[in-house]
Amino acid sequence: MKNLRTLLMVLAMLPFSLCANAQSIFDNLTFEAPKKLVRPTGKDINVRKSGSPKAPKVTKDGYNLTKNPFEILSVEEENTGWYRIKDGWISKTVAKPCKSNPITPEMLNVYYGYSTAYDDYMFWTVAPIKGEHGLYILYRECENFWGEPYGLWLGKKVGNVFVFKYHVKFKTDLSDNENDFKVQKETEYGDVYFKLLGGSKYVLDAVIGGSNFTVPDFSKFNEKVLERIFKESIEKNSTDYYYINSEILSKEYANCIFG
Repeated sequence: MKNLRTLLMVLAMLPFSLCANAQSIFDNLTFEAPKKLVRPTGKDINVRKSGSPKAPKVTKDGYNLTKNPFEILSVEEENTGWYRIKDGWISKTVAKPCKSNPITPEMLNVYYGYSTAYDDYMFWTVAPIKGEHGLYILYRECENFWGEPYGLWLGKKVGNVFVFKYHVKFKTDLSDNENDFKVQKETEYGDVYFKLLGGSKYVLDAVIGGSNFTVPDFSKFNEKVLERIFKESIEKNSTDYYYINSEILSKEYANCIFG
C-alpha cells in the first residue's frame, strides 16, 4: 500500500512538474546592443554602394533607397566621411550620432507619426507585452510608394535603446463581434501576413495625425499570442533588426499632421 500511495503521489505531481519545465520559444532569445547608432538629419538621404559621393546609389524595387530622420541606423563600419549601415553607406554630412536618452514609461503606448505628403505617411508605437520575458512590440503602419516595411517587430530594451529583432507583416481588421480576438495567418497576392480580427474590446479607434485609424490594443496581448505570431521567424532565426530610442519616441513626432 505504501508503494501504491507513493506512485499515486508521483503521478499527481507529474503535470505540475511538466508545466514547470515547459520551454518557451522566448527562453533563449538574445538581443545584442548596437555598437553605434546614428540618425539622418534630413529626409530622403541617399544610400550608396561605397563610401564615396560618386558611388552608385543603392536601389530597391527599382527606386533609390533613402533614409529619413525618423529612422535609427546601426553603424557597422565608419571612416573619416562615411557610415556603413546594413544597406550601404551614408555620408556623415547628413547623419548624426544618436543621443539615446533614457526611455520613460510615458513614451510607451503612444502613437507617433511622420509624413511628407497626404499619400506618404507612417506611424508607430512601442508597447510592453505581458509575460515573464520582458518583451516589447513595435507596431509600424505606413502608406507610401517606397515599399516601407510595416507590421510587428519583437524585441527588448537594451540600455536606452529598443532592439527589435524579429519582424512579421501584420494587419488589423475590425470585427462586428466585440469579443472577437483571432490572430490568423493569411496570404494575399503572394504576400504572407498575420491578421488580427479584433472586436471593439481588442482594438482602439485612434486619431493619428488628424486621421482615424483602427489599431490593435496591445495591452490585451500576451506572450502566448506572440508565440503564435513569431514562432516561425524565431525557429528559422530570420532576423530583421530595427532600433527605437527616445529621439523617435519624442514630442517631435507625437502630434504629426499627415499631408
